[in-house]
Order: sequence, then C-alpha cells, then structure tokens
Amino acid sequence: TRYVSLSGQHIPPFTNWTTAATNVQAAINAALPDELILVTNGLYALTNELRITNRIWVKSVNGPDHTILDAQQFNRCVYLSGSGAVLDGFSLINGKITNYLQGASLDDCGGGAYCTSNSRIRNCIVMSNSTVNAGGGICLANAKAECCRVAGNQSVKGGGGIFINGGLIENCVSDHNISGEGGGGIHCDTWLGSIQVQGCTIINNRTTMADPIAPGGLSYNNPTFAPLDIFECLVVDNSRASGAIRDFTDGIGNIWIAHCCMSVIPPGGSNNISANPMFTDADHGDYRLNYGSPCIDAGRVITTLTQDLDGSLRPTDGNQDGVAAADIGAYEFARFTLISPTESLLHDAQRVEWDASMT
Repeated sequence: TRYVSLSGQHIPPFTNWTTAATNVQAAINAALPDELILVTNGLYALTNELRITNRIWVKSVNGPDHTILDAQQFNRCVYLSGSGAVLDGFSLINGKITNYLQGASLDDCGGGAYCTSNSRIRNCIVMSNSTVNAGGGICLANAKAECCRVAGNQSVKGGGGIFINGGLIENCVSDHNISGEGGGGIHCDTWLGSIQVQGCTIINNRTTMADPIAPGGLSYNNPTFAPLDIFECLVVDNSRASGAIRDFTDGIGNIWIAHCCMSVIPPGGSNNISANPMFTDADHGDYRLNYGSPCIDAGRVITTLTQDLDGSLRPTDGNQDGVAAADIGAYEFARFTLISPTESLLHDAQRVEWDASMT
C-alpha cells in the first residue's frame, strides 16, 4: 500500500502516513501492479491530468465528500487505462478539454474522466467539467462507471454527462448536464463494443441542439448492431433546446429497453412504464424513491445489480409482496435514508448554463 496526504513528508516509496506522498501521481508512479493507493482528505489541485495506466486501485479514505481532485480548468481530471485500473471515491471537478482532435480519436472526450480498456471509475462525484467533444463528465471506451453522481457537466457533442462507447454504466445518477448534440444525460455508441446501462437515474439534462427530436436525456447510435441494453433506468424531465421534454429518441440500429420509467414509453422493449416516479425531493437533488412510487420493485427479479448508489443491498422487497425485485433508478427504496452532506453542494452546482466559447 502507498499513501497520499497533503501533510505527508513526501519521502518515497510512500509506504506509511508519515512519509506519504503529497500528490497522487507520485504515489501512482511508485506503485507496483495490484497495489492499493490510499488518499486521505483534501483538495488536490492538478496541474496535469492524473494518469492511472497500470493495475492499481486508487481509493480515498473517506469518500468524495472529503477528497477532491481539482483540474482548475487546465486539463482533464483523470485518465484511466487497463484492466485493474480503478479510481474509487473522489470528487472530480473543473476538468476542461479545449483542443478538438479531428478523426475517430476519443482522446478529447471526457472532461472529468476518460476510462478505457476495462478500467473502472466508482463511487465518484463528477461535477463541473467540460469538453469540446463528447462526454463532458465521463467518457467510457470499453470501461465501467458504477455508483457515480455526474452533475453539471457540459459537452459540445453528445453525452453532456456520460459518453459511452462500449462498456457498462451501473447505479449512476446523471443530472443537470448539457450537450450540444443528443443525450444531455448519456449518449451511447457501439463502435467499440456492446453496452449495458442499468439501475441509473437520468434527469433534468438538456441538449442545445436545434433538431426537434434531439433528446436531452438518453440517445444512442448503434451502427454495429451490437447488444445495447437499458435496464431499470429512470429517464425523466430531460429537455431539448426549445425547453420541451424529450427524454429519448430512437437512433440508428437496435436497442433493448426493459423495466424502465420514461415520460413516454419507448417503442419495443418490455415492462416499461410512464408514471410520476415520486422522488423524495427532486427540487433539491434527492432522487430517492418515496413511499408508494410505481418504480419500487418494478425491475427484474433476476438481476446483476447487487447494491444501489447509497451502497444499500438490491434487490429488496420494497413493496412487501414477498418477491424481491430491483427498483427502477439508481436508488433502492428504503424507509429510512441518511442524506450525504454533499447533496446541498450538488444542488448549488446543478444550475449550469451553456458556455458558447466551447463551440
């Protein structure tokens, strides 16, 4: 194990709290494959993007409320590549990519994080990041995002919150993001492989694209006809440029949507509903389900979901009918819930406006 603390003595190889590295990249560079890097509380100002390209787990001690990676509008916050490369429990803020690269490269995607080659980002808050391409908050290229809150990010192209080109998004909330093309919340593209999005809440995102069918919530492009599955997702109150609600629009290729809640039930799929999800306090960013929500136990009985965004067990028998089924959205219904102190911080950061200088 390597250690990182702003009050450390910064003496390599950083193997205890006394000699801890004072910046995260130094500990990453010193780590061997399969090692753990523990980062304690603080705001870590980044002058270059943090690069995790070997098989190590970079984890905060006390979670994203207390451990912040601030790119200061200089560059992307984090780049992850390779199976076993994991970022766990950080806030990623103020990442910004301004150099547009022509062609098929994704290197200018993901203002907060760019994750590729089976890497993972988990238990993170990704907020106030931007890019001149796709994925204002996160870009996934055959990678995984789990249990993340992605809010207040902006992209010139699709996926203001998350752009995924192969991989998995699970138990995430994407809210109050803006895209210049479709998919203010999430945009899916299958050029690099199959996609699954499950147990997510996509809400209050928008697109500035003038196309009347461009959705503010979820969009997709599947020219390869790879498996593209959307399960237990709650997609509501997303808007197009005119301000009209537009959560989803059919794209190119096939998609399977099941056990989801949307403003308008999409064609095809199965067991989808259009209903008021009855959030606990959506106006203040609390998208947990309230008692009596039609989304409780409306998901699959047999599911790969094992926990929700709060870390609570799922599925549970929320409606007490004797059968445990997953709830729709990022949170499993609980009668008693503790609210993170970051909820109010996120609410304050959610009011973002389109930055014309990004175009």
